[in-house]
Amino acid sequence: MCPIFARMLRIAALLTLSLLVGCQVAGELEGQFRCTDNPSCPSGYQCVAGLCMGLQAGLTPCAVPDLVSTAFDDAAWLGGMNKSVPNGGSAEITGGELVLIVPADNNAQTTVDSKAMFDLRERAFVVEVSEVGGRYAEIELDDPTGADVYMGVSEGKMYAHAKGRTLAERPYSATMDRWWRLRDEASTLFWETSADGQTWVQLAQDKSPIDPAWVEFGLGIGSGGAAGTARFASVNPGAGPDARWCPAATWRDTFSNGMAGPDAKSSTGNCTISEIGGTLSFAVAPGESYCGHYTARPLDVRDAVLTFEVTPASAPATTTFSLLSADGRNHVQINARNNLDFEVRAADVDVFTGSAALDLPNQRLWRISLAGQNLRFETSADGAIWDLKGSTTVPTLDASAMFLEREVYINNSNTVARVAQFGELR
Repeated sequence: MCPIFARMLRIAALLTLSLLVGCQVAGELEGQFRCTDNPSCPSGYQCVAGLCMGLQAGLTPCAVPDLVSTAFDDAAWLGGMNKSVPNGGSAEITGGELVLIVPADNNAQTTVDSKAMFDLRERAFVVEVSEVGGRYAEIELDDPTGADVYMGVSEGKMYAHAKGRTLAERPYSATMDRWWRLRDEASTLFWETSADGQTWVQLAQDKSPIDPAWVEFGLGIGSGGAAGTARFASVNPGAGPDARWCPAATWRDTFSNGMAGPDAKSSTGNCTISEIGGTLSFAVAPGESYCGHYTARPLDVRDAVLTFEVTPASAPATTTFSLLSADGRNHVQINARNNLDFEVRAADVDVFTGSAALDLPNQRLWRISLAGQNLRFETSADGAIWDLKGSTTVPTLDASAMFLEREVYINNSNTVARVAQFGELR
């Protein structure tokens, strides 16, 4: 049996988090410390997304599966997910459930998977399953290397797979196996089921089948020639009300060592993205129309100041830096082509556009600042004196979970190679 999820985007080039020696107090974040996995965090702390997060009450780790908790009572949840639906299939939230329908076509699959990566270390991905159908229905976790694990039901049997290996298989009981759980503990993954979501029975376990610090999750159904329906009643129920994405202040691009890391993704055609001397460089081949690079997790950019150096590709290329919510309804962008242009979209409504003359290298540095409902676009030649290019109030902007994107767009009839560069985000 094969995994049913075909990822829309595979990682072609990746960033790395800045490696810091030991854990140091991050002054802007009370009770949190910057870290790497080696050396480990002090007693009472856990390394989550590059931070030693205090485990005491009142501090909530960021980038964890709690962020996708849902009882499927809000159809908008699907807006933050990737959907793959064949002709004759569907993926909808209805009646308090996620309902996936697949047609009888031999290779048809209907899937829903996360746009973001999550930190599963010492945590669990829990799904309540009320109906399985088709030839097989399953849940899956993938890491940046392409390794995957999944559990599901096929032809009346409950199974656990890891990287193409069948670890366990037994008869499926719709009553006793209503809840499915993939849980990490000390780098060991456990496949478990439950009748009530409280008492769990182990199906399988495997040591380090994936990198639990960076996982995408998916739910789906495959036909194998048999049409069917799968229904999922909840994901990670009981998550704390304070779950949030990592603050923007915890994330830095240094582009200093050229090493691949799991904290960002690239979507490229005939172009090359590389780290050269502290700079993220886009080399866009003649005729190529798009080259993009974006964070693998959204960041909480409320009250954030994002500053970075930019060398735009020459026109007709458009060099863009964006903040974008997973559902696309909230969007902050600055781009350079013939002019320097700014735009803000909040709750699916365009609320601000602006433009300024392009004046390089006096606009070598770009800055986007958010403070409460106020948003500012600024440029600088030296980082000491800043020139305000546009400002607005954005009371309807939800900036609590925004992907950071760097992109180059170009008319694909262009016959000249173009190069754009982004410096360190700080």
